[in-house]
Amino acid sequence: MQAAILSLLLLGALSEGQALHLIHLPATGNVAENSPPETSVHKFSVKLSASLSPVMPGFPLIINSSPLTEAFRVNWLSGTDFEVSTISLAMGLAYKEGLRHGADGILDPWSFPPFALV
Repeated sequence: MQAAILSLLLLGALSEGQALHLIHLPATGNVAENSPPETSVHKFSVKLSASLSPVMPGFPLIINSSPLTEAFRVNWLSGTDFEVSTISLAMGLAYKEGLRHGADGILDPWSFPPFALV
């Protein structure tokens, strides 16, 4: 808990008091089993308060609860519009440690850990 509070304070200090608002991004979502790579999960917008500057390159980014799993990524669409999508198998998703596979070798979508956007 102390680490989470410290992280929030650090983010506030680094952003010089600016707040990042993620618009139209729900707290939870569903991805269908055996979805193809690059499946769109959610589209959302970003708004910075107290600033008209653009969103910094590389942000927002996904922080996975498991560093061994990379199941999703954030794609920049335009300006302040972004999309969360699944990562393609070509990027190594099926071969990452920590993901469960069924007897048929298909990736089990329920093994994806929760993630947070910052």
